[in-house]
Amino acid sequence: MKIFFPENIKHIAIVAPSSFAPESQLTQLLEILDKQKIKVSIMKNVFKHNAETYFSSDVQSRVDDIHSAWRDRSVDLIWCLRGGYGGAALLDYIDWDLLRTRSIPFLGYSDITSLHCAMYKKGVGIPITAPVAICANEFLSDLAIDYMHKAILGVDEIVISRDNIINIQQGDCSGCAICANMTVLASLIGTEYLSDFKDKILILEDVGEEVEKLDRLLLQFKQAGILSSCKGVFFGNFKNCGNKEDLLKLFDKFKVEINGPVLSNFPFGHQVQFVPIKLGQFIKIQD
Repeated sequence: MKIFFPENIKHIAIVAPSSFAPESQLTQLLEILDKQKIKVSIMKNVFKHNAETYFSSDVQSRVDDIHSAWRDRSVDLIWCLRGGYGGAALLDYIDWDLLRTRSIPFLGYSDITSLHCAMYKKGVGIPITAPVAICANEFLSDLAIDYMHKAILGVDEIVISRDNIINIQQGDCSGCAICANMTVLASLIGTEYLSDFKDKILILEDVGEEVEKLDRLLLQFKQAGILSSCKGVFFGNFKNCGNKEDLLKLFDKFKVEINGPVLSNFPFGHQVQFVPIKLGQFIKIQD
């Protein structure tokens, strides 16, 4: 049986900051966590879904769930139900002073990029890019669980194998990482919720976007000065985003804007191969 969390995690709160998912998609995970003697609190608005909206609930209800989980001193970790769309709408309503009172691991990815980037910029919580709750059992391999344990336990530096990673541009493949969904990251440009990318390794993924759209996003990153400020850019999985050859041509096209290594096929994104990483964690790619 997979041991998802280290021994210090005894109580998990499930929140749904973005889109809705039916309760049935959590059944298997809840059974696994129960066998591991981990208490799970599903916050009261997670399944409040109104059929007329694509969000899990209204903005204030989603914010209230995060606040309630943060105030509960017995909660050791907060896990996002799923991504989808809607997390960015919460940012103006979150009580950031409340979030400064405790350092809690906050797990998710994809649309959760908005919350992770804001937390990292404001220095609150422990934002960790990891599979969302509804697909944890599928995406969390033994290797991924090992990296997630390290992120939760505060291991400052991790080493990732170069196996299956494609080198596009040479350079020092080590540094502090920021993992993000490309579309969501672009939506934060010009807001107060985006940190400086200077000397950071930017790790990107997306899903269901045409190569033309990805080209537009990378052009936006270039014109915003993000690509030139990064220490390197690692492209992860781009599920249903055109064919592999066109993607590699696109990444090769923008490598000239990046003053450091450019890699493709990094284990991050909407795929089974997933390395959980804490934003700001130092990573090193090893042959």
